Amino acid sequence: MAASAPVTDLARPSPPASHPALGLLVLYTERLEACRAFYAGLGLALVAEQHGDGPAHWSAELGPGCVLELYPAGGQPPTGRLRLAFTVPYVPGGPAPGRHRREDPDGRVVLVTVVQPGEAEGSTT
Repeated sequence: MAASAPVTDLARPSPPASHPALGLLVLYTERLEACRAFYAGLGLALVAEQHGDGPAHWSAELGPGCVLELYPAGGQPPTGRLRLAFTVPYVPGGPAPGRHRREDPDGRVVLVTVVQPGEAEGSTT
């Protein structure tokens, strides 16, 4: 006899299912300073880092547990075709509120949604 499915109380939402989460995204580039300036211009708070004898690079926290790093390609192929999307708060002097399509110095497509304070954040499409 097959086991029956558990009965759930429809008035009480179920806890969200566990799902994978992005923790690290590394972009390798031959244009490290130009990429640093580009992503900083979008509002990412990049900080200089170097781990042990590894190369100097830039790092930004994108949210809880997620980091973007910009590394020099170091003679290896740079990160190629890629499409990224960010939701960033509006800051005076930065991109205007709304959706923008940009290309970083290496030609990667970057979609940017700029939101006013108090707007719902998290939408990247």
